[in-house]
Amino acid sequence: LVGAISWQTTQYLDGVVGNILEQRVHYLATVDPEHRPAMMAATSQLDLRNVMYFGLFDANGAYLSGTIDRVPEGLPPDGAIRQLPKGLQTTSGQREERALGVALKLESGELLVLARYTSVADRIGAMTRSALGWALSLLLIPGLIGGYLLSRGPLKRVRAIETAIQPIMR
Repeated sequence: LVGAISWQTTQYLDGVVGNILEQRVHYLATVDPEHRPAMMAATSQLDLRNVMYFGLFDANGAYLSGTIDRVPEGLPPDGAIRQLPKGLQTTSGQREERALGVALKLESGELLVLARYTSVADRIGAMTRSALGWALSLLLIPGLIGGYLLSRGPLKRVRAIETAIQPIMR
């Protein structure tokens, strides 16, 4: 049960992150190209936990602006949310944590990339896996001890019957 809750919680939180990314990428795609870098910077200012990153690249993939300085590997410009298991190369360095990202080719030919780390979902997953470990240990150990103690009585009776039958068998 705890394992199922962990998996469903992670899936739900990944979906929430995906929705946030989709909304922001589509909003930024509709912003006037002249104001797009300023809007992206404003979006970055709202990110107090430092989990949201963005990058704007020209048609050839060269860096124009943002906190992502290289298009993540395996992120096609189709507007679909994808997992980035290797993390991101940002202007502050490589962060190798699991992230979700989206890349969208704009009408101007530029490539807009947004990514968000899934650290909250990962921490909740780690906590529920830890709870699963505790739950299993708290169920298995007393269960094994209880099973042993409960089996001693019937085994004593079987041994007593066996002892009584031995002379008859001889």
